[in-house]
Amino acid sequence: MVERLRSPGRRGWVAAASAAALALSLRPPGGAMAASLDPASSSGGSRPQALTLVTFGDSVLDCGRYNEHGLDPGQLLVRNDDALFPEFAGRDLQSRAPARLDHRAVDGATVADLPPQARGLNVHHPAVALLTIGGNNLLSGLARDDGRGLRRFEAALDAFLQALPIRPVILGTVYDPTFGDDTRGTSSMSRLPSRAPTIAASTR
Repeated sequence: MVERLRSPGRRGWVAAASAAALALSLRPPGGAMAASLDPASSSGGSRPQALTLVTFGDSVLDCGRYNEHGLDPGQLLVRNDDALFPEFAGRDLQSRAPARLDHRAVDGATVADLPPQARGLNVHHPAVALLTIGGNNLLSGLARDDGRGLRRFEAALDAFLQALPIRPVILGTVYDPTFGDDTRGTSSMSRLPSRAPTIAASTR
C-alpha cells in the first residue's frame, strides 16, 4: 500500500505523516502488524515488536542542518520533542509502541538517488517507509519539461517503489510554498503531485 499525502507546509506534512504512519501501521492485511504493535497482544509480559520507520528522499525529510535544533521529521515522528512541539505530545510513534528510525533521506536528492539510498536495507518488520522526492528534479529542469522528463521521473519512481521491500509507503512530493494560494504563480509545482496518484495506484 502506498499512501499519497499533500500538505500546505513542511510542519503540516509532518503532522499528516505522523497520523498516517500510525494509522497504516495498525491496519495491514490480516492485522499482523497491528497485533505486533499492540501491547495487549503480548503474552507473558514480553515487549511488542518495534516498528521501523524508514525515510527516503530529499530535504523535506533531511533538514536537520536547516534548523537550530538539528531535527529531522523522522526523529520527531518516532519521538516528538514535547518541549518544542507540545501540540504533538502523545502523537508520536513511541507513544503507541516501541519504534526506531532508519534515516536514509539526503538533502539535494533527485529520483535517480533513491536506489542508492536503499542499498544495504535490512528491513525489520513491522516497517513503514516515508518518501519525499521531486523538488530537486523540478529545480534541475523538470518544471520546464515538455512531458518526456515527467514520464521518465514517473517510471524511475515507480521502479523504486516496486522494488522497495517495505509496505506501507507514505509518498510525498513537493510541499507547497504558497500555502494553497494558487495566485502566487507556482503552477509548475503541481505537476509532480498530479502524477502521484498514477504511481501510487500501480504499487498498491
